[in-house]
Amino acid sequence: MRNCNTVKLLIFAAIVAIMTISCHNDPLRPTDTTRPARVSDLSLDSVLSGMVYFSWTASGDDGVDGKARYYDLRSAGDSSTILNWGGAIQVQGEPRPSVNGTHEQAAVVHTFTLPRYFALKVSDEATNTSPISNIVLLTQ
Repeated sequence: MRNCNTVKLLIFAAIVAIMTISCHNDPLRPTDTTRPARVSDLSLDSVLSGMVYFSWTASGDDGVDGKARYYDLRSAGDSSTILNWGGAIQVQGEPRPSVNGTHEQAAVVHTFTLPRYFALKVSDEATNTSPISNIVLLTQ
């Protein structure tokens, strides 16, 4: 009798596993392929007491809707590196994204050689990434 119960339990576990996989791979369930909108108003607001202050308007998750997952603010010593993105240095200090239209701010410790270019990308929960923002230049 115990072997029969063990077999029933294994069959039940297999059915639950198949149902779980089917739910997560449901072809009728939409896949998020819409990337966040580009931030077009990144600005370098000030440099005070060893800090660089930036601001921009939150772009959203799917285009301009909702709230994105995270920001990626990067810097580079020349404009071609910042445009290439992969060679740019990721800086710390970005806030967690707010809903579309919210005024965002970041304060970054100023340890950079000058001149320095900065740009921002936005990513969502499905790892869709926005195009690169406008580029700002720090010269002092």
